[in-house]
Amino acid sequence: MEIWKQSNIFEAKSQSLYYYQYKRISLAEFKVIASWANTCTCWEHSDDLSKIIATVTEENPNWALPVLKKWVKSKNSWHRRQSMVGLIEYASKRKRFLPFDTYIENVDSLLTDPDYYVQKAVGWTLREIYNVYPEKCFQFQHEKIAQISSLAYSAATEKLACREKMQLNLMRKRKGI
Repeated sequence: MEIWKQSNIFEAKSQSLYYYQYKRISLAEFKVIASWANTCTCWEHSDDLSKIIATVTEENPNWALPVLKKWVKSKNSWHRRQSMVGLIEYASKRKRFLPFDTYIENVDSLLTDPDYYVQKAVGWTLREIYNVYPEKCFQFQHEKIAQISSLAYSAATEKLACREKMQLNLMRKRKGI
């Protein structure tokens, strides 16, 4: 844990993240690891941190969800990114899933966020939610089509069935997006 705080070397900080990715995390460890988002400065570290946080979210949502809810409103763009990616990261790695509304609430709050990496997270998270809740997620995208940025849209729709993607593409075209 000290390596993260004391090093400015990318690879050294990465080792801290790798150490905890496949380890069962205690509440005390989670609190320290979550604080690392305060000093995150790149998407690589953010995504590796998301792997840990998503596992904690799956196993102990009562620990992680209050932190993620708080981060939605943070001025720190890496917190806002974590507030979504830390919910699910990759759905294929999860054994249990939170309710759809729990996932989509954070995404909905950040649909129009101006930050590039937050928008990438919007798309990534929509894609992963779709893998778990395809009908509900498609309906959400349908309803919010005008608010989903082009950057988020490309990631969010990359795994949709051709028919669904064509339907959303047509809607975006009609709206001049």
